[in-house]
Amino acid sequence: GHGERKAEDAQASSEAGLFAQTLRDKGLKVQSLSLVKTPRVPDNTSVLVIASPGNAPLEGEVSLIKDYVEAGGNLLWLHDPESPASMDALAAALGTKWQKGYVIDPVAQQFGLPGGFYVPGDYPPSPITQGFEQVTIFPLAGAVTTRNENGWTAQPLLKTIEGSWLETGSLEGGVAFDPKDVQGPLTVGAFLTRSLKDADGKAKPQRAVLIGDADFISNQF
Repeated sequence: GHGERKAEDAQASSEAGLFAQTLRDKGLKVQSLSLVKTPRVPDNTSVLVIASPGNAPLEGEVSLIKDYVEAGGNLLWLHDPESPASMDALAAALGTKWQKGYVIDPVAQQFGLPGGFYVPGDYPPSPITQGFEQVTIFPLAGAVTTRNENGWTAQPLLKTIEGSWLETGSLEGGVAFDPKDVQGPLTVGAFLTRSLKDADGKAKPQRAVLIGDADFISNQF
């Protein structure tokens, strides 16, 4: 209800229907959730996907998502640089903060891609990218900072190379690094884990993945 990518629309280039269908083809159940219509995240949710809201969620909705995460829920948070900064409380609970600006990547520049595109040269070691050798493209990507807080341990999932930077100004008319920008390497994606105890006192693993781009799952890409 806030301009997120729609999981049901396989036609519009900006939506995420093809991504959702890929998950369904693997036997997973995918459905949209409106926290106004259903004022809680269902108990049988394996992972909640925040697919880059275009408008700011209500404060109460952010609190519901925080409650879900604090209770041990898994999270995939896709955050375009244009997304409103209204979920800072959720980011802080994860020990993270979204940075303002667009990633300028020398690898993407080398291949003639527009400013703001990010092409990973390789992937930091993680369970997600183990054995993964495909080239991926993240259009108009942003960056995130992480701190090991509230029991979370963070490790980079996507990281830019030396010579990259976070452009804090406009992408129009060409870009060049200036003192207001943030020098790389930058973390475009982060993988967070922590261990909580369930009702029986047994350790329960919890995971969260944050990526500074949602375009890469759109139908267009």
